[in-house]
Amino acid sequence: MKKHIFELAFYFLLVISIGVFLFFIFKPFIGSIFLAVVFASVLYPAYRYITKLLQNRSTFSAIVTVVLFVLLIFIPLAIMLSLLLEEVLGMYSSIASGDVSLQGYLHSINAIGSSVIPAFDIKIADVYNSIQSIFGWVLQNTSSIFSGLFSFGLNIFIFLMALFYFLKDGPLYVQKLIKASPLADVHDVVIVEKIGNSFNSVIRGSLVTAILQGILAGVGFAVAGVGAPALLGFVTMIAALIPSVGTGVVMLPVVIYLLATQAYIAGILLFVWAVLVVGLVDNVLRPVLMHKGLQMHSGVVLLSVLGGVSFFGPIGLIAGPVLTSIFYALVLLYPVLSNHTES
Repeated sequence: MKKHIFELAFYFLLVISIGVFLFFIFKPFIGSIFLAVVFASVLYPAYRYITKLLQNRSTFSAIVTVVLFVLLIFIPLAIMLSLLLEEVLGMYSSIASGDVSLQGYLHSINAIGSSVIPAFDIKIADVYNSIQSIFGWVLQNTSSIFSGLFSFGLNIFIFLMALFYFLKDGPLYVQKLIKASPLADVHDVVIVEKIGNSFNSVIRGSLVTAILQGILAGVGFAVAGVGAPALLGFVTMIAALIPSVGTGVVMLPVVIYLLATQAYIAGILLFVWAVLVVGLVDNVLRPVLMHKGLQMHSGVVLLSVLGGVSFFGPIGLIAGPVLTSIFYALVLLYPVLSNHTES
């Protein structure tokens, strides 16, 4: 008996020791693998459809799915981020060098604000300090992404390779996890389904909707001739995650500014675009994208995004909401597990 206990203790000590070494070996790629798991779950229905079209050739179907993902999502997103970085760098350089004066813009904003609130008054010094702080934070975090181009490229390669294998062999991995779990198989299946629904809820329902609204808003800003359309589109995307506020908190002030500067046609067209196109995306597209996804309050999504970025860095934009939704799904599952245990 004692010998058996000693053998088990040695076994677990050996597993934990090797596990610690493996953790540090795979630590640089944990973020890429995590994203691959999330996107494999979201893209799996498309992969199954492509597999049927290609007569059950799983390897080729996974390759086609990854290629389509890169062409339709990855490359456009990279272009958008590069435009955003270019605008931020240009604006920061212009303001720091004094080439752009905010005095005229601020005078118009104060005139509009004081007509609604008599005590409304924004000081130019406060605006400059806030802009420098915001741009400094953006530049610091953005530069960290591109500081190691080799590491960045390697992580992208790991992500795409992991995405391919998770699509191709995903069900096999899930079955192995279910067999290894100490819970009943029926509960394991429910947990896997809940986690998959949470992925769809966050990626499709909240983030995709917000990203699409940000892109459409950026297009509207560009057509209306507003400066820094990519930056304003990014701010609109963040605002789209705020409950009961949404994109109007960004687009409405821009419309008011255009009207105040006598750009009536641009202001009216941007207002119509904001209401009929950008505004309806949330009401029409979100329910379609959510489908059977987990219904999580957009305020919680926003806090998880901000907290995730603060804790994980850029990957936290997805990791924060996903981990929060998984926790929420597991909490909702507890009554089922507790009732089964009692019975």
